[in-house]
Amino acid sequence: MNKALLILSVITMFMMGCTGTKYLAENEHFYAGEELNFIQDSVIVKRQKLENELLPLIQPDANAKLLGMRPGVWFYNVAGNPKKEKGFKHWVKYNLGSPPVLVENANVDQMASRLQRYLINEGYFNAVVTGDIKLKKYTGKAI
Repeated sequence: MNKALLILSVITMFMMGCTGTKYLAENEHFYAGEELNFIQDSVIVKRQKLENELLPLIQPDANAKLLGMRPGVWFYNVAGNPKKEKGFKHWVKYNLGSPPVLVENANVDQMASRLQRYLINEGYFNAVVTGDIKLKKYTGKAI
């Protein structure tokens, strides 16, 4: 029983270190994705279908999460800056790791413009799209 508890404790501590938040600068936030809010004056037919068509147009994509953590970002940061373009550190950084996607990389005005053009092309001629960023302690979401 004690052995299982020890193993579980070690795994938990390792996973708590995988968040990658300690590598963020003071005013940086991870990009946590997007949220679409429809305010409609007219009827939107098949709203879920329209939302599924709009979501792929929003860039950048957020880092993949596993149990609330971003292990790819952690591997990317832990590997540091490899001195050579080969070797274990280089392999960890570029095969297991992924660079952090930050809110600062998300241009909400460009996203809104792209979505508005798409809606107009689909026949929603009076469509108006606005964008905003909703920040939390370590993350931010495009609205």
